[in-house]
Amino acid sequence: MTGSIPAAFNCRRNAIESDSGAVRWTHPIGEWRHTAPAIGRETIFIGGDRLWALDPSPDEGVFGSAPAVRYEKTFSGRVGPGPVLNDGVLYVVANTGEESINLLALS
Repeated sequence: MTGSIPAAFNCRRNAIESDSGAVRWTHPIGEWRHTAPAIGRETIFIGGDRLWALDPSPDEGVFGSAPAVRYEKTFSGRVGPGPVLNDGVLYVVANTGEESINLLALS
């Protein structure tokens, strides 16, 4: 993801080129837009209506190409406010039941 900055716009996450401001790629995250990405392991982890692990550099040099989804996990509801990556473990807050919100540790 060299030279790109992850950014939010409405219910999407974008990679913006730092030198030109051009949008490199866009990925929808569902109706929940209050989530920040975690970047590590050469992956962008994003919450929303599920948890995504995205390839930060899809089709290098091809603007507008969507990022490859490396992993996708659906829970009973939203994932957010944002995943946290620490010492190889990904922590997420997710709706795991109709009235259950839990902090999960995923490796």
